[in-house]
Amino acid sequence: MDPDAAVRPEHGNATPTVTRRWPVAVWAVALVAVGLWGWWLEANGQQNLVLLGSQPFLGGLLLPSPAYMVLPVVVGSVGIAVLPRIAREWRWGWLLGAAVAFGSFWAWALSTARGWGDFLRPLYRDDDYFTALPVTDIPQFLTTFTDDLLGYATHVQGHPPGPVVILALLDRVGLAQPWLVALLYVVVGTSAIAAAGVAMKALAGEPGESLARRMLPAAALAPAAVWIATSPDAYFGGVLAWGTALLAVASARAARGCGSRSWLAPGAGAGLLLGLCPFLSYGLLPMGLIVFVVLWHTRAWGVFLFAGALVVAQLLGWGLAGFWLPDGIAATAEAWQLNGASVRPYWYFAVANVVVLATLVGPATLAGAPAIRVLVRPAPLFIALALSAALVGIAMGFMRGEVERIWLPLTAWLMLAAAAAGWHRRWLALQVAVAVAAAAIVNSPW
Repeated sequence: MDPDAAVRPEHGNATPTVTRRWPVAVWAVALVAVGLWGWWLEANGQQNLVLLGSQPFLGGLLLPSPAYMVLPVVVGSVGIAVLPRIAREWRWGWLLGAAVAFGSFWAWALSTARGWGDFLRPLYRDDDYFTALPVTDIPQFLTTFTDDLLGYATHVQGHPPGPVVILALLDRVGLAQPWLVALLYVVVGTSAIAAAGVAMKALAGEPGESLARRMLPAAALAPAAVWIATSPDAYFGGVLAWGTALLAVASARAARGCGSRSWLAPGAGAGLLLGLCPFLSYGLLPMGLIVFVVLWHTRAWGVFLFAGALVVAQLLGWGLAGFWLPDGIAATAEAWQLNGASVRPYWYFAVANVVVLATLVGPATLAGAPAIRVLVRPAPLFIALALSAALVGIAMGFMRGEVERIWLPLTAWLMLAAAAAGWHRRWLALQVAVAVAAAAIVNSPW
C-alpha cells in the first residue's frame, strides 16, 4: 500500500492523514505550461500581459546572490524541524502565537533574498498608498474620492479609501512609518492562519483544534509568505479572517447557551471587522462568502443579525461621511477599463490565476486536497467557499494577473486542507522549497 494513502488518526482522532501526490504533479506541470504559454504569447505579439518575464507571476527573472539565500534556507529548515513538535506539544494559545511569530519571521527572511533592505521596498513604490499622504482633511478626502480617483496612484484607484484613511490616522499620531506599517501588514496578514484555527476550534471543539494543529506548520511555511511581505492585501485578509473567527466564537457560544451575554463582545468585534472589509478591498466582497459557513454550522441567527447590523451601520456611516460603496465600485471599474488591464487576455489569466493560487498554498495543501471530505466539519465548507470566491473573481474578469497579493485573504482557509497532510516533514520541506525558489527567482514588486 502507498504510505501516502494511509489513514491514520492522530491527536484527537478527528483528522486523518490522507495525501496524494498527483495534485502536486498536476500543479507542477501546469506551472511550467502556463509559464511557457505566457512567454509564447509575448513572443507572438501579446505585449499586454505585463508580467515582466516571470510568467505567471508578476516580476522579472533575476537570480540573487547566493549569500542572500542562506537566511531563508536556514529559517525554513528550522521551521521543518521544530514546528511539528510545537504543534503537537504546546498549549493552544502558545501554539497560535508561535505560528504567527514564525510565519512573520519566515516572510521577512524570504524578503531578504534580494537584499536586507528589500522588506520595505514595496511601500516606496510610486503606485502604492503612501503616495496619497498626507491627508489633512479626511471627510473632504472621502467626499471627493470617487471624483478624483483617476488622479491617484494605481493601487489607490483599485481599492476603496479605507487603506489611505487608516494610513492617514496613523500619520496623525506619528505611526505612519514604513517599518511600522510593514510590520502591521506582515503580522496581521500572517495571523490569518491563527484566526482560521480559532474559528475551527470554536465551531468543532477539540476535533477542530486537532485539525488546526496539523494545519499550522504547513500554513506557517507556505509560499504565500513571499508575497505577505509586504503586501497590504495580507493585512486585509487578516481583518477578514479575524472577523470570521470572532463571528464563529460568538455564534458557538450562543448556540451552546454559554451565558446570555457571553457572545456580545466577540459578536460586536466580528461586526466591526467585517464591516470594515468592504472599505479595505472590493475583492473582500466575494471573499466574504466564508462567513456564511458560520451561520450554516451554528444556525445562530441572532448573532448573525447583530453582527450584520453593525456591518450595515458602517456602510451607512462611510456613506454619510462622503463615500458610498456602490459609487466607489463603479468608479474603480471605470478606472480599470482605462488603465489597460481590461485588454489582457482573459483565458490565459483564467488558467494562470488558478495556478498562482495553488502555488501560494503550496504542495502540502495540494497533497491534502483530495481528502477534504474526511476533514472535520466545517473545514470542507470553508475550503469550498474560499475556492468558490476565487473562481467568482476569475469569472468576473477583473482579476487578470497580479493576483499573488489579491489571493492572500483566501489562503488561510484553503490551507485547512493541509491538515490532511499532517506533520510529514517531506510536505513541509516542499513548502519551504517552493517558497525559497519563488523568492530566489521571481523579482516581485511586492
